[in-house]
Amino acid sequence: MTRLRALSRLAPRAWRAVEPAPPPSQRAARRHDAQAAATRSSSEASSSSSSASSDVPTSPSTPSPSPSPPVSQGSAAAEARIKSAANQAATPGPSSIPNRPWTGAASPSLQDERGRRSEVVVVDTLEMLRACERAGFSASQAETIVRTTLDAVKRATEPLASKADLDRHVLSQRGDFREFQQDLQARHREASSASKHLSDVVMAECEKLRAELRYTHEKVSSSQKLDLNLERGRIRDDLQQQDNKTAAMELRLDREISNMRTHIEAAKSDVIKYSIGAVMSMGALGMSLMRLLG
Repeated sequence: MTRLRALSRLAPRAWRAVEPAPPPSQRAARRHDAQAAATRSSSEASSSSSSASSDVPTSPSTPSPSPSPPVSQGSAAAEARIKSAANQAATPGPSSIPNRPWTGAASPSLQDERGRRSEVVVVDTLEMLRACERAGFSASQAETIVRTTLDAVKRATEPLASKADLDRHVLSQRGDFREFQQDLQARHREASSASKHLSDVVMAECEKLRAELRYTHEKVSSSQKLDLNLERGRIRDDLQQQDNKTAAMELRLDREISNMRTHIEAAKSDVIKYSIGAVMSMGALGMSLMRLLG
């Protein structure tokens, strides 16, 4: 009972959350804190073991891989060293999950932050140490087993991402996708507005060209109509002049024909007159000859 009370005072239940490896500066700070905690725990364990030396058997000291001084008080020293290692591993970094007692689920602050339950891998080093001792292992062997198990668990889970990291990655990807979607929509709206503006400009240019073409067509049509009217008037004048000339020539021809007809009638009457005179002269001559001969 004395041993159990000493163990309960020295090493309360240590929980270790598996988290990403901290940077070297944080490791050095953790190592320094672990050395100080191990020194304090060793001094307390020595005082407690000296007061309960009649009940607690001693065992040969086992050199610890940690920089803490060797302790020769069996399970108490081993649990002190395990506690120092657990404290060293459980010291949170700037980006790690806060070290809180295990409740089987994420703390309310993490639930509010992430909006879902986060899983944490924990190892009860004290219970593992007691189980190894109950199985017949010595304190040093149990400590070695626990340290090896913790190191194996750490090495197995260190390269893996936690659910919180995955949630943060998913949220980051969703934010990037939402930003990309908003950027795409903004670019689509800009392209639509630019194409609409360009279409309006092209339509305005088309309307302007149509108006210019209509004005040019009307101008050409009016000039052509004017030229046609002028040409028609000139042709009409030429035709009128030709008609006048033709009428004048017809009048002259009629006058010439009438003159010729008059001359012909006059010549005809002269011919008839001379013919009658000649016939009468011939008749008178014949009658005169007949008288002469008769």
